[in-house]
Amino acid sequence: MKIIIFIISSILFFLFIKRWYHPVIKLWPSSRNIKAKIILASLPFIFLAVIIVTQIFSSGSDTANGFFNILINIVLGYSYIFLGLQLTSLVFDLHWIYDALHLNNKAALTVIIGEFLAISFIYTGVIAGHSNNLYNILFICTLGITAWIITGLIVHLCTGIFEQITIERDTRCGVRFCLYLLISGIFLGYVCSGNNKTILMIITELTTSRPVLPLTVLYIIIELIIKKAKNKGKRKNDKY
Repeated sequence: MKIIIFIISSILFFLFIKRWYHPVIKLWPSSRNIKAKIILASLPFIFLAVIIVTQIFSSGSDTANGFFNILINIVLGYSYIFLGLQLTSLVFDLHWIYDALHLNNKAALTVIIGEFLAISFIYTGVIAGHSNNLYNILFICTLGITAWIITGLIVHLCTGIFEQITIERDTRCGVRFCLYLLISGIFLGYVCSGNNKTILMIITELTTSRPVLPLTVLYIIIELIIKKAKNKGKRKNDKY
């Protein structure tokens, strides 16, 4: 079963590398969106460094089991990032190629960075506590990323934040949403870490979204207040 998972993860890994770096390198002149391309090109290397360090120093890691366990955790991690970004491009209506590079949308670029790192935090949290149990990694990481996407969707349904990022290109809004994604990803990564927790405890915390639910409610309130003040300012300007 491990071999099958490794083969599937390796295929997804190569798909991710191709789809991530091809537009960065080939589709646009080197002088266009150079900052965005440098940032996007760096993210997979940052993840690689984080996942290796996590496996070396994690209490749940046993490097004596061999290089294969480390390798499968790495390619599986990239697979989760690839699948997670594909899902967020559908649910959040944000895509790293079109919005960040082709349209040079800085607000979208900021959010995509947040998405990438948040998924990385969730996965490394799982690895920190379950690095030698492949089935736990698959189960818990899937739950964690699903909970993270659902909370992001709830934010949009309450605030309409995706339109502010993709249509209005509100950079400040993009920064705030990026921070929310990062913090919620860190919280969910901690919940998924499994340190002194049973699988049942992890599932309970994920299904009740603790502590992400209070964070989400607070963030929605802040965004609604800012949006109301922004609309009020627009109406005043229209009068003049």
